This record gives sequence, C-alpha cells and structure tokens, in this order.
Amino acid sequence: MQFAEIGMLDLDAPVTTYLPDFGKQITLRQLMAHRSGLVREPPVGNYFDPTEPTIEQVVTSLKDTPQVLEPGSKTKYSNAGLMTVGRVVEVLARKPFHEHMQTEVLERLGMLDSSFQREERLGPRIPLALMWSYDGREFPAPTFDVLEPAGNLYSRCATRRSCCRRSFATARRFCSRRRLLRCWSRSSRTMPDSGSALPFRSSRDAG
Repeated sequence: MQFAEIGMLDLDAPVTTYLPDFGKQITLRQLMAHRSGLVREPPVGNYFDPTEPTIEQVVTSLKDTPQVLEPGSKTKYSNAGLMTVGRVVEVLARKPFHEHMQTEVLERLGMLDSSFQREERLGPRIPLALMWSYDGREFPAPTFDVLEPAGNLYSRCATRRSCCRRSFATARRFCSRRRLLRCWSRSSRTMPDSGSALPFRSSRDAG
C-alpha cells in the first residue's frame, strides 16, 4: 500500500510487471484478496520444508504449478499468493522483506520487540511448543522460520493488540485515507462474494 501511494506500484497491474519471470497473469489485488487461483502452499518453503529458503526461491518454485482456479473467479486462501506479494515488496524496496517491514511498519507502529524473523534478542521470550500425534506422543516442535511474509511474525499478544489500534488510528502514516477507502471499496465492488478488502477480511461470528 505504501508503494501504491507513491506511485511505484499498481495493484491492478499483472504481477509480471514487477516479477517478469513469474509467468502467470495475476494482479496484486487478486493476490492480496486471495482471488489469484494459486495453490495454497508453495512447493518450496511450505510448512513441511525446514530448509528456510529465501522468498525469491519460494516464488520461483511457483512457476510450474498449475492454477487451481481462474484468477478472480473465487476466494481461496493461498500462502503462496502472499509470498508472491512479499517478493514484489523486496524487489521494489531493494532489501529483504523482513528488513523493510521492520523499519517501515513495525518500528513506525512502536512494535520494537517484534520481528518477522527469529532474532537472537527475542529468543528468551519465544516459548517452546509441543507437537502431538494421534497415538498420544508429544515432542518438541521444530524451530525454523516459515512462510514469511504469509506469517512468521514474532510478537507479544499485547503488542499485536496495540498494533491493531494504532493501525486504524494512525493509518495516514502509512497510506492516505483516500487510498485506503479506494482499495476497500474497489475490492468489495469487484469481488462481491469474497468479504475481503485490502488487507482485511470481514466476517460474522456468533450472529
């Protein structure tokens, strides 16, 4: 959204405008609203890949994957799509995704104890997790960074709550109100069945 605000990025342009070798005619708006038709998980860098590949390697692995749906036809969640958006951010920012997010988003929101990578300074506060099996076994969960930028944000619950409040209260620090309203209204108009806006999704819970 920051890049769109300053004219460096067009949400409705094919992603190949920024990633010429991507090979699929999908727009950034479709990727961000989960309307791209891409597979849910990339062949490289998915939940079961402990090698911690770069975002570029993850997106490159998508070149030969088939489209699950026609772009824009239906809403289907895709981590692969968000990874592709993250790669566009890297190309435009000319730096790794986590570095750009640290300086341009997290620090500007006051989230100084958060990061999109498992940094040594955060180590003592990252709790150990357990995994379990159907036969009752428990074992320590593996620790590796995965699915950045579709996830992998290390942060305290209180910090995330504060982030949500600040994001709405100080949105103009990142993008003008006019741009946000334009994106939200455009998404609801062109994707009426999705319930999605950029980058939020609305739903109803318990009535």
